[in-house]
Amino acid sequence: MTALPSTGSAAQCSACPQYTFSYFNTQLGFCTCYDPNAQPLTAQNQTCQCFIGYAGTPAQTQNAPSGCLVCLSGWYSPGAGAACIQCPPGASATANQGACVCNDNSAGTIPWTPQNNACQCQANYFGDFSQATQYGTTGTCTPCPSGSTSQAGAAIVLNDCVGASSVVTSGSTSNTSSTGSTTTGSYILTVFWLLLCSYLLI
Repeated sequence: MTALPSTGSAAQCSACPQYTFSYFNTQLGFCTCYDPNAQPLTAQNQTCQCFIGYAGTPAQTQNAPSGCLVCLSGWYSPGAGAACIQCPPGASATANQGACVCNDNSAGTIPWTPQNNACQCQANYFGDFSQATQYGTTGTCTPCPSGSTSQAGAAIVLNDCVGASSVVTSGSTSNTSSTGSTTTGSYILTVFWLLLCSYLLI
């Protein structure tokens, strides 16, 4: 039996919840889950649930093996009965395996959240987070070329930036034209000097 803490009214004893026990039948307080890897019971939570970073079904009898198993490396569980979920490419699990964190948090990156469970580049950036295999990596996300755009998380390679191909092609054409003009100018200058030398030798 157990009694909840005072809430301004007389405490009432009640039976321990399923899969729990009380150390002292006559002592007021909370019951304890059979499973040592289950979260402690509270006034708000009267159900045995696995710790953060664990998943499974808590032990249902006293002294039974724990049914809450720690998540595999690179996986996380927020607890409260949630299953283990694999962290996305470019992310690592936190120390308690209750969440993930992107390996690259430098300019142009979007922080990990449980809502999207992804590591991505901001709008107008491109990059491949699968290459960020170590925490502390930087430079995964690169700005799209001037005159091109991308939506958040949509651009992995340069050509994924909308308008990038035309910007790059325009730049290449300009460079080619400039190189051609320089070559033509050098040729004319060479011919001029050859003619001048021939004139002087006559």
